[in-house]
Amino acid sequence: MSDKVNRRASWAITGVALVFAAHYWGWGGEYARSDVLELRVAATGAGARVDSLSTVLDSLTVWADSLQNDPQVIERIARERHAFIRPGERLYLFVEDEPDADESEP
Repeated sequence: MSDKVNRRASWAITGVALVFAAHYWGWGGEYARSDVLELRVAATGAGARVDSLSTVLDSLTVWADSLQNDPQVIERIARERHAFIRPGERLYLFVEDEPDADESEP
């Protein structure tokens, strides 16, 4: 009889230990299982953001290089933004009327 009791006690202790280990694996420790999963999702999102920002950085690098080294780009920007013209050219500016505050429709 005492052999049966010892076996039951050892199975009970093993079961309790397994339950405790499963609980510790899922919710205990420095990082719980849910925390690890959240960190993986955040890392994936951060990786996508890094890729997106790398693409933006590449396009801005190309733009900066063209601004420094391409005279046609510099001339185009001067003409579009600052209305620069060459000698002998005429500049026509079309300005849209802004509605007055009193005449604006509700």
